[in-house]
Amino acid sequence: MKILLIISTFISFSLFGQETAKVFGTVKSAINNEPLEYLVVSIAGTGTGVPTDSLGYYELYVPTGELTINVIYLGYNGIDTTLNIQESTELNFLIDANCEFDKDRAERDIRKNKAKLLLVGSIAPIANSKQDEQFMKKYKVKYFDFGDEVIAMECIEEYNIEIFQFLDDKYGSDWRNEARADVIALE
Repeated sequence: MKILLIISTFISFSLFGQETAKVFGTVKSAINNEPLEYLVVSIAGTGTGVPTDSLGYYELYVPTGELTINVIYLGYNGIDTTLNIQESTELNFLIDANCEFDKDRAERDIRKNKAKLLLVGSIAPIANSKQDEQFMKKYKVKYFDFGDEVIAMECIEEYNIEIFQFLDDKYGSDWRNEARADVIALE
């Protein structure tokens, strides 16, 4: 589908006699420099765009001249870049996530005795079992499920890893065997 979109975009620009150029590159997380899949890279005001692939790569054929490239994804701060494109151009992006939960938040929650282990469920999160309740009481931590809320995974991982270190320091590693299997980044 991505190839068809690129080809049809190229043909539509060619039909009107406009020069085209290729804009290509990658989109990565500014938090961990990992490629981001399924972000949309588009030309502002045209409805023309493509999703990034599993390596964060995208490729667009655009009319030459001044245009604005948008990078949009839920849970991330969008990027708008205006530039004058005259020839094929590599344009790589680092995009920031909207991190309500991160390492700093984990440190604050630990100091306030409000540490959480973050989960990402679905529309109907899994309820805590009696065993989960016992775990939370024993280790003074709460399970927190975002449900279907869109949160950048690297933010959740960063938060949880800080909580994991706290729990390891305080209780040793035994807690890991008792924790729910769906805690993000718990191996």
